[in-house]
Amino acid sequence: MLHLFNKVYLEIDDKIDIEIDRAVISNTHGLQLADALTRHSSGVLTFYTTDGATVDYKKLLEDAKAHTDESGKRFFIYCDAENFIRVAAGWFKSTSNIDRASFEMLINSHVHKERTQQGRNWHSDDEQYVASVKNHFNVFDTTSAFNPVLGDVDLSFENYLAAYLVDNTNATAVAKLQKQMSMFMRRMYQELFVDIKSMLMLNVLNPSLQTVLGGSGKDLTNFNELTKIAIFLDTAIWNDSKPLVVGSDSAFNWDGMTSEKATTIGNTISDIHTNFEGFVHDSVNLCHWPFLQYVVGKDLSSSELAEVINSIVTTPSDYFFIPKSDVINVNYVLCTHLANLKAASNTASLTKFAIK
Repeated sequence: MLHLFNKVYLEIDDKIDIEIDRAVISNTHGLQLADALTRHSSGVLTFYTTDGATVDYKKLLEDAKAHTDESGKRFFIYCDAENFIRVAAGWFKSTSNIDRASFEMLINSHVHKERTQQGRNWHSDDEQYVASVKNHFNVFDTTSAFNPVLGDVDLSFENYLAAYLVDNTNATAVAKLQKQMSMFMRRMYQELFVDIKSMLMLNVLNPSLQTVLGGSGKDLTNFNELTKIAIFLDTAIWNDSKPLVVGSDSAFNWDGMTSEKATTIGNTISDIHTNFEGFVHDSVNLCHWPFLQYVVGKDLSSSELAEVINSIVTTPSDYFFIPKSDVINVNYVLCTHLANLKAASNTASLTKFAIK
């Protein structure tokens, strides 16, 4: 799915989910749902058509925002291949300085990311999803900006990142990235903490791990006596009544995190990585500290944001502080491309992806 703004997404029509609130613009699927399905599905079909060329896309997007503002739910615009390109082109022409070459890069990187997440076989490049979308790039040339009136909305992370990389004093980009990057970082660290705790609990009888955790000879009745496991049993940051998962219902509780606890959990994880799992922590490893401290009890400051993004560009790692759970929302492949453009001082190309 391709994020447009807030909780509004664009998706190809070969994977329509009738449990999601949606509009459908498709020469095959742009039809009213059968009464029986309507009665037994929770998703609301707000608009449908088989003729994408006649749609008032400005109104469609404004209506989508109004719908999500009221419902609080995600809203998908499902399209066949031609209309997928039409909606994407009109939207990004409205919000950015995109040209045809940059647009093709945006869509190609999106498709690449989607295929990867779907576990597609990379030995073949003739799958219908890829071919059908790419075959309609010429629609970009005949599509004008939609220019919907939406007020202050949250656009895609990539748009703000590009704007920031062009000009790190761009007030809108700074403010939006401080919020978005802080959210992503906390989610990423939560994923790490949950993963590490799960690994510790499964390997708690491992003598090598017990040594790293400051003890030995412990069993299932007294492993809590291992000195360094205490931070993973701290009830201020771990709620035993919730599952050991990632998300809003996670056992991990950010509200209980302090600077001191962040230092302790960071040092403990570094010790586990180095002396039990064999990882090497160095300046290139962005999961290393002090970045954790920057999002404890607050969002990133402008100077901290600059440090984090500079690290992403100058010492690229295998992520942009984007947690696995959010790669579905973020065009991660495009983010890498933007960082490469910045590293190459290619401001002209970066500008094409930046917010207006």
